[in-house]
Amino acid sequence: MLYQAKEIIIELLIDTTMKLKQIVTIGIILAVIGIFSLNRKEKDAQSLTKTESVVPTLDESVLLIFPDAQTLTETDKGVFKAVGGNDSICGYLIYSAPFTNSILGYGGPTPLRIALSTDKKIINVTMLPGNDETPSYIKRVKRKGIFESWDSLTIDEAINKKVEVVSGATMSSEAIIETMQHRLSMVNNSSFEKPFDWMKLLSNIAVLAVICLALYSFYFPQKAKNIRLLLLSLSTLILGFWQGKMLSLASDYNWIINGINWSASWTLILILGISVALPLISGKSFYCTYLCPYGALQELIGKVTKRKVVIPEKLRTILVRLRPVYLILIVAALLAGVPLDLANFEPFAAFAIQSASTTVLILAGFFLGLSVFIGRPWCKYFCPTGTLLTQFNRKKK
Repeated sequence: MLYQAKEIIIELLIDTTMKLKQIVTIGIILAVIGIFSLNRKEKDAQSLTKTESVVPTLDESVLLIFPDAQTLTETDKGVFKAVGGNDSICGYLIYSAPFTNSILGYGGPTPLRIALSTDKKIINVTMLPGNDETPSYIKRVKRKGIFESWDSLTIDEAINKKVEVVSGATMSSEAIIETMQHRLSMVNNSSFEKPFDWMKLLSNIAVLAVICLALYSFYFPQKAKNIRLLLLSLSTLILGFWQGKMLSLASDYNWIINGINWSASWTLILILGISVALPLISGKSFYCTYLCPYGALQELIGKVTKRKVVIPEKLRTILVRLRPVYLILIVAALLAGVPLDLANFEPFAAFAIQSASTTVLILAGFFLGLSVFIGRPWCKYFCPTGTLLTQFNRKKK
């Protein structure tokens, strides 16, 4: 009896220590996010108080638009006239910063330079350096031709033009479109009110529906067995291909470095909150098992055949133990100052097939093919986001 009591006490102490460790870990993470979020707010507030316009130079990028330009003359705050020989006007340049710095994309403001011809028609729209957007997201936006969608339009036509957001780079493209419309409205001395986005409301409702279905499956796994296929399909289609709402190293890093854009990211923040809280409370995985779109797609593809490759226990143990190494190497590279596009280190961006990088498509395709023979291979043996989330499990199993 005494020995059993001792074992129970030791187990309780270990369990309590683990809980405290996890609570402290969460506290530190939240504190870091909070500090960076406050820093971002302070930075944005400072940007909004600036009244001086930018001072552009007649660099190569400007000369590509106006090859005959010799000087730039400011005609209004943030609006410049390109002047050539004999004081001839070559065109005009409109800069969005700092006037639209309150409009935030995935990583912060999306500064634009808008070039107009002599008859005040748009001939070029460029995303300026100095932004914190993820490079692969901006590449998607460029591939979709969003910057060319305003070509040959007058200012009035550009303000009223309906431009579709880019799937897989929703926040970045939304910010670019709003920045464009808002800045041109200022130049045109007209009011601009962002129209109510019914499609965005519908998409948020759809995301919430998938979350609710996942929660039901989490709390009532036996009853939810019959809807497992439905949950996997909806997670893949809605969270993956349609909305691109998934946790990733890229999103985590962006939040820590640039702060959280609460209004644009609230559904993803909700997913993160639930995915951290439920394992702490129950000791069971939530996100990786019930909500991850790529995990769901692997499981769906794995249904092609029930016959799976049996990995030897020793090899499986080695793979599981090596799983954190991938995350550690990525973090070490970031700490060493190596410039990384984190979207290329996980297969999640492949849901935006047309704009995903070749690296991501190869990575995603390889593990999807492997999932026919091995159940969820990316999730079990490689996923760095999953490795992070397991740190919040109450009990390691």
